[in-house]
Amino acid sequence: MPRIIALDLGEHSVKVATWRGTRGVFLPEDRVSHKVPQDGSAVTREAIFATLDAILAENSELKNAGGDQVCLSFGVHHLSAHRLVVPFSDTEQVGKTLPFVVEDMVPLDIEDLSLAWRAVQVDMQTEAVVTIARTEMLSEWIGGLAERGLDPAVMVPSGELQARWFDDDGAPSEGMVAVVDVGHGKTTVTVLRDGTVVSYRSVAVGGRHMTRAMQGETVGSWEDAERFKHELGAWSDLPEEMRAGVDAALGTLLAGVRSSLIEEEDQLGQEVRAVYLTGGGSRLVGLQDFMARDLGVPVQPLVTDAEPEATLVQAMGDLMVAGKRGELMDLRVDGLAYRGGTDMFRTVATYGGAGAAFFFIAMLVMTGIQWSQYNTEVERLDTNIREVVGAMLPDVGPEELSDGAVALSFLAIETEEAAQRAAALAETIGGVPPTVDLLYELHNALPKPEDVELRVSEITVTEQMVTFNAEADGYADSSAVEEALKQHPNFRSASKGKETRLKDGHVKFPITIALGLDVDVDAEGDVLPDAESEEG
Repeated sequence: MPRIIALDLGEHSVKVATWRGTRGVFLPEDRVSHKVPQDGSAVTREAIFATLDAILAENSELKNAGGDQVCLSFGVHHLSAHRLVVPFSDTEQVGKTLPFVVEDMVPLDIEDLSLAWRAVQVDMQTEAVVTIARTEMLSEWIGGLAERGLDPAVMVPSGELQARWFDDDGAPSEGMVAVVDVGHGKTTVTVLRDGTVVSYRSVAVGGRHMTRAMQGETVGSWEDAERFKHELGAWSDLPEEMRAGVDAALGTLLAGVRSSLIEEEDQLGQEVRAVYLTGGGSRLVGLQDFMARDLGVPVQPLVTDAEPEATLVQAMGDLMVAGKRGELMDLRVDGLAYRGGTDMFRTVATYGGAGAAFFFIAMLVMTGIQWSQYNTEVERLDTNIREVVGAMLPDVGPEELSDGAVALSFLAIETEEAAQRAAALAETIGGVPPTVDLLYELHNALPKPEDVELRVSEITVTEQMVTFNAEADGYADSSAVEEALKQHPNFRSASKGKETRLKDGHVKFPITIALGLDVDVDAEGDVLPDAESEEG
């Protein structure tokens, strides 16, 4: 059965979580965490990969068995995030324009950078969060994981994952709030506006700096200092001789968080009204109270269904399980785009005959596995077909639906009989029912789906009028709907009512069409008097 494998390669610990799927439903399977060896200095990529190797050696079942989806929460401290506004609402045009905007902002060659972006709000213009990273650096992380059979299909900035808890756990989603994730080497400050992430940045202070301050001359080893920090019952338990160093590190952390929030408040014209703490470092006794006094806003723990240090790996996997991959900002863009099994061909080209032999052996093994999975899937679909057809045709007994092909034959016969009855009805009433014919004309008059994504509800059809509610991506699309309808000779009176901006950025509006009359209607859908009849 396929799995989702979520990774969080943190500087304090490496976390791997898995969900196993059956019949399209994924359930939590396992979660493993190993601490990265520490000596007080900055943690290297090599040390993180060595810790991942130890996890895979001790838990061989965590390795990608083929058919699994690997996803990675990637630290914001490796990235540069910016909020930009461009004067376009068309997604393709925005994507083409952003590289030119970014090129004027960074001192690096744009060809050496990877740009990922996500729209925050779309109107006549687009507000977007753009994440910039060195392509070479991303490639090194991806390559290291691919060597271990864990090539990530999606790679998401950790700051993008913090909004998930506000959807699931009922935390306030209106106004501006911040999530402060106190990690081992860095702290991430994520700002959300109305439940949507609008910025994230890294502060170069974390739990490691508190441990180093506690070590000093009082506590001998790094391990002893870590243990002392974790077992600290109250701030008053801190020895006087180490308090100055800890206060200095804490002050630097609070200063970085405060300046980040003030900058966002200035840019967005709103005040942050609450701060939520998470991450392993958030457990430091007294941090919540210190931060509340320093920032002057309520500070509370971010309540999740995972311990603070595991929130990212849990959120990453949960979003993939929920099928929300398309909503995530993926760092695997352009030349780094995930290609799945096609990367094997590059192995053949690189390593020659030995690589080719290994590739073909692996291909045979994978073919056998996939063939077995294919047969299982066929059996599942066959059962589903018989169940669906049985529900649609209750007069047909289950014993008659011996397999999916027979079930489809019964359905084809029933469909043909229904078509014949419809034809007989058409002859009786003299053609296509007028309401059906009208709806067909209305369908053809609306913009094509590839031009405007439109959701229609609450359609009312009378002899005099058609009314319905519609929802589009923006004001430009709503205007396009009205103009398209007016081009149809029977819908020249189409009128768009008052538009309402929804929380998800979409625009909702009513449409009213007076039938058989070349008249105007007001915003409430009432027919306006004819100019000539008024004069008379």
